[in-house]
Amino acid sequence: MIIIDKKSECSGCEACASVCPVRCITFEADGEGFLYPLVDESRCIGCGACNDVCPVENPRHPIAPRATFGVVNPNRAVRRLSSSGGFFYLLAVGIVERGGVVFGAAFDEQGAVVHRGVESIDELDALRGSKYSQSHIGSAYAEALQALADGREVLFSGTPCQVSGFLHLVPQEYRDRVLAVDIVCHGVPSPAVWRARLSEITGGGKPLKINFRDKRGGWAKYGLAVEYRRTDGVATESYTPKDKEPFYRGFVEDLYCRPSCAECPSKGFSSGADLTLGDLWGYEERYPEDGVGVVFVGSERGAKALESVEAEKFRVEYSEAVAHNPSIEKSNPAHPNREKFFSAFLSIGDEGKGCAALIDKNVQKPFTELVIGFVKRKFGKK
Repeated sequence: MIIIDKKSECSGCEACASVCPVRCITFEADGEGFLYPLVDESRCIGCGACNDVCPVENPRHPIAPRATFGVVNPNRAVRRLSSSGGFFYLLAVGIVERGGVVFGAAFDEQGAVVHRGVESIDELDALRGSKYSQSHIGSAYAEALQALADGREVLFSGTPCQVSGFLHLVPQEYRDRVLAVDIVCHGVPSPAVWRARLSEITGGGKPLKINFRDKRGGWAKYGLAVEYRRTDGVATESYTPKDKEPFYRGFVEDLYCRPSCAECPSKGFSSGADLTLGDLWGYEERYPEDGVGVVFVGSERGAKALESVEAEKFRVEYSEAVAHNPSIEKSNPAHPNREKFFSAFLSIGDEGKGCAALIDKNVQKPFTELVIGFVKRKFGKK
């Protein structure tokens, strides 16, 4: 059965639960809101399949990307609705138009982040944009494998640990029909903290639309936009610029990221992804409103996918991209107040009252100062 020496090493990718032939592994949330495997030992047959697909037990070696590009979707409306340059949307449209299935992170009706598959262009909007909470894989791996067994193409997107988990499940004979896409990942925040903050924002109302990277203030000055229906039935919206939103501050300062993120085993392009996507920071003056994405090419399959997309593309030095995205190579140490925060967080009820204040109490710095400090810590600058 699945055994990891330290709980803090488990990334929650859920590959073990998906491969178990007797379905004796389930994932349950701990007090911090992160999912961990729970094994019913009375049903376990000791086949070892779970350990065989565990990315922690079977790590891949880091690789150097073949090339690095800046990419901009020519459709400004699409860029406006995307987190970066709208490149993921172009990839996804191509897969769907060829009869394939695209898997990625989406919000459910309660505003939680879950993985799901879509088969139409209209459904792609659900997968677009950043989701700053660890997603629940659920049946997504199994559905993707079934699509491959049916002879279809699959684009699977997620964090590096999720993509690594999925690729450990994919039979070699299917690999040429998989386009694996991961992201430049800072870490995954607690779903429980996000749930509490969302409830605090909506006052217990029903979330209708969530955008973690609303660009009304520009690409680099995004904010958190939440459309929701109040308890009295009135539809309204909350918008908070990133430098005013406590949830962003706690995330950037690693106050409530998953423990495994502090020593991520999937850094350095070791997930096996064909493409890695992120923001090409440093180009804010050139693309101030809608943004530009960075694309790291990890395989020949990824290179062909990039070539097939009609978009503005330009070569970028790898060192330039890393200078503004240190999380590409390095993990982020947990905030010193992390344990203190979660001890107090457990007393916050379902309505989330006091969540923002608790974050502010433990991270008492402006957002811009946090970002500057984060970069300095990564590169040792004084």
